[in-house]
Amino acid sequence: MQEKKSVFERNSIKTSLVIIFISYLIIDVSLAYFSKYIENTVIENSGVQHDKINTLHPVYHHGFKENAYTELHHPLLNLKWAQYTNSLGFKDKSNREIKLIPNNHRVVFIGDSITEGIGYEFENTFVGLISNILEQKEIEVLNASRVSYSPIIYWRKVKYLIENIGLDFDELIVLIDISDIQDEAEVYELDEELNVKWKRKSEEYLRAREIVNYGDGLLPYTDNLNLQNFINNTREFITEHTFITYHALNLVYDKLLNEKRLPYTYLNPDYTRLSWPYYKKAYDEYAEIGISNSITYMDLLLELLKKHDIKLTLGVYPIPTNIYYDKKDSIHVKIWDDWTKKNEIDFFNLFPRLVNEKITSKEKLEIIDEYYIKHDMHFNAIGHEMFAKEFLKFFKIE
Repeated sequence: MQEKKSVFERNSIKTSLVIIFISYLIIDVSLAYFSKYIENTVIENSGVQHDKINTLHPVYHHGFKENAYTELHHPLLNLKWAQYTNSLGFKDKSNREIKLIPNNHRVVFIGDSITEGIGYEFENTFVGLISNILEQKEIEVLNASRVSYSPIIYWRKVKYLIENIGLDFDELIVLIDISDIQDEAEVYELDEELNVKWKRKSEEYLRAREIVNYGDGLLPYTDNLNLQNFINNTREFITEHTFITYHALNLVYDKLLNEKRLPYTYLNPDYTRLSWPYYKKAYDEYAEIGISNSITYMDLLLELLKKHDIKLTLGVYPIPTNIYYDKKDSIHVKIWDDWTKKNEIDFFNLFPRLVNEKITSKEKLEIIDEYYIKHDMHFNAIGHEMFAKEFLKFFKIE
């Protein structure tokens, strides 16, 4: 009589596949948690404190804490960097005390996240590279920038630094970003005591932000909200709890899907925060009031600086959306070129270095890939070096 086979023996192939799959999951999840354990151990041993550097401010809305340090990680961009601040709460190469009255000529930069240098340590940002060169000529450089700053904060923060803190400096370099215009129209306003506060966000602003969260309507995205949530939850689970699967799917996405999509979501004109100079829908949503408010606060800043005998220089630069869609004489350039000429202020314009509407889309993408972080609008290391080099050609030492 033939011996009766077990269920595993009768289904040996299925059993083997199940065992292999379970083993794979165990190994994959174990590697994910092990890698996170190693990463956290290294951070703990280095004394890193997460979320110990950012702070809200009662006068100019937000900034950095004074003499703080942390190691920052931007998972979407796959970037890690050490972040130090000085005694003024400015991004710096180390924790250090800044004299309110300088011994030498002092230049202060202020702008948003581009000028802050997200993704890189101070010495590798264009402000840090400029500082390193000018330091040799006994010129001190400080960086008062922070993510999502705009003219209302440029004016209010500088006023606070001069009149409340007593900071003395000789020149202010303001670098105005494309996104400043929407911030002025829809994000910030002053309260009764002239302190910066949030505005209530418009429906158009919130809809544009959804493009960043849910994609631009192409695969692997969808217009179905339930499916969007499922895809995003699945992606979050894979990112947090797997190692092999996460890296394998990233490789597939980079090789197969990216070529069928815009290079990154921010190039979608319907992400209206960045497209107002060349996209009527975006311009009509907020640009007129945003431009008007920006000029109002830059006028106030100029008046403040004249009162304290501080020189003002204003600059603009393109981001990938300008390179891909815009033109060299962008409306963004024209607004600030006209304003600086009217007020007899030096104007630094990086658009001619990077923007050429006559070249092909492929050539435009090559410029974007060379100078900007992949799938983002911030400068990469080469971009920071290029910016510093161009600014130093422009900068006049008096």
